[in-house]
Amino acid sequence: MGDIKDGLVKMILFTNLEYAKISGKNYNSVAVLKLTAKNHFDAKNLNDLQKENLKILYQEAKQNNFEIFLS
Repeated sequence: MGDIKDGLVKMILFTNLEYAKISGKNYNSVAVLKLTAKNHFDAKNLNDLQKENLKILYQEAKQNNFEIFLS
């Protein structure tokens, strides 16, 4: 949970980027929060609290224009 909270703070910063420029070339930025697990991630193995937290996290991502990647 601590890592997720840390990631959300970073999403505040990255979703507010107006533009990105690298070596003189402009890029459209897309903020992505990548969540990893030690073993293979399987949503079927989550308990009810974890499922609810994941649902809230997806709502947060949609509302604040960032993506979530699970691996």
